[in-house]
Amino acid sequence: MKVTVKESTLVKPMEETPSGSLWLSSLDITMPDNFHTRYVFFYRGDGAASDFFDAAVMKAALSRALVQFYPFAGRLRRDARGRIEINCNGEGVLFMEAECDGAVIDLGSFASKPNVCLVSTVDYSKAPFGISTFPLFLVQLTRFKCGGVSLGFANEHHLSDGTSGQHFNKSWGHLWRCLSAARGLPGDQETMLQLPVDARTRLRPNLPPGYLGNAIFYTDALSLCGELESEPLAFAVGKVRDAIARMDDEYLRSALDYMELHRDAMVSTAISIDCPNVGITSWLRLPFYEVDFGWGKPAFAGAGAATFEGKCYMYSDPENEGGIYIAITLSEKHMKRFAKRLYDECGMMSKI
Repeated sequence: MKVTVKESTLVKPMEETPSGSLWLSSLDITMPDNFHTRYVFFYRGDGAASDFFDAAVMKAALSRALVQFYPFAGRLRRDARGRIEINCNGEGVLFMEAECDGAVIDLGSFASKPNVCLVSTVDYSKAPFGISTFPLFLVQLTRFKCGGVSLGFANEHHLSDGTSGQHFNKSWGHLWRCLSAARGLPGDQETMLQLPVDARTRLRPNLPPGYLGNAIFYTDALSLCGELESEPLAFAVGKVRDAIARMDDEYLRSALDYMELHRDAMVSTAISIDCPNVGITSWLRLPFYEVDFGWGKPAFAGAGAATFEGKCYMYSDPENEGGIYIAITLSEKHMKRFAKRLYDECGMMSKI
């Protein structure tokens, strides 16, 4: 299966928009200079209208939307003190049109395939000094030979986060235990579970609805691998619950002050996760399946690319109510053991 890019266009706001610099919070600037969140939507083309995902229509709509969401059309830059900010210069969003010689069904369970790029890649080779060279937001429209399409997005993380709910302690506790066992780690090895926590409703006063920016903090749950293995599930769930509970207004404001004082150190360690640790992000409450561009809702939506070893995403199965998909990056030998452990002992997921 091969994907060929046919055309690339910079889509700019259709009207003049505010210019100048957009200040980024301490939480925003902890994000690294070379990271876009990548996600993809699939739409079936069965019986589709003649203008099904017409590129001209989509680019015109995007141009109108950028009038209101003009920071997405800007670029990163550093101020005189070296602090990253958004330059609202209206340079535009990169919109790519591509074709795939396969059918959507050929993707099977929509598992990531290294040779099939459905989300625009970003050239970070000039970072950190060339951070103004790449777009903050990229769109890739890919047409399949079956008539279906995929719509891939890459969102620069200084600009915004994904706003997810954090009420899945039991699911996280299961995954952490299963992954620790699958790696075959010794009992006295410490393992860390990194969890994102949305601060929008935890800060006092709450952040306003529609807040644009990063409001995700990370908290850690720690345990010895042997404890996860020998103790009941309630032990791991308790660790997760306690890690989340401490993220109150006082803690979060203290964390913001710390980030401001130790900005450089925070940036260098922002998203580092590797064996024996694991990072789990829940996208279960993100409204992916409400994303209707006028031609119906997506048949599937999820992670657009593998990230780094030990990173796991959870998102909803649209065809089975209550079902959960897991996208996780592991070594091959650990992946096989993880799947077996999850199916045999956890019984919590219907699909991986």
